[in-house]
Amino acid sequence: MTNRHGDVFLTKIDAIPNDAKSLGERKELAFGEKTGHTHRIKFGKLFETEDGVLYLKTDRQDYLAHEEHKEKVIEPGFYRIGIKRQYKPDGWESVRD
Repeated sequence: MTNRHGDVFLTKIDAIPNDAKSLGERKELAFGEKTGHTHRIKFGKLFETEDGVLYLKTDRQDYLAHEEHKEKVIEPGFYRIGIKRQYKPDGWESVRD
């Protein structure tokens, strides 16, 4: 199951990889390079693997917010965080918000 919120998508997974490290109190899933807006959660904990993949663990109903989108409800569980990509002649890149 995948949840989409603008350029960010969350894919439900069974567990967070063992090598993922907690990002402490950080709540931002993605930062807008152009607008300064952020996709952020209210309650969950974020984790990141050495290769830069983000994960979310939330033990309760959570909320994903962004200044330009309606707040989205996130059910408890584990999620892999992805950022929409686009193809350009010199290769793939993340969409810039």
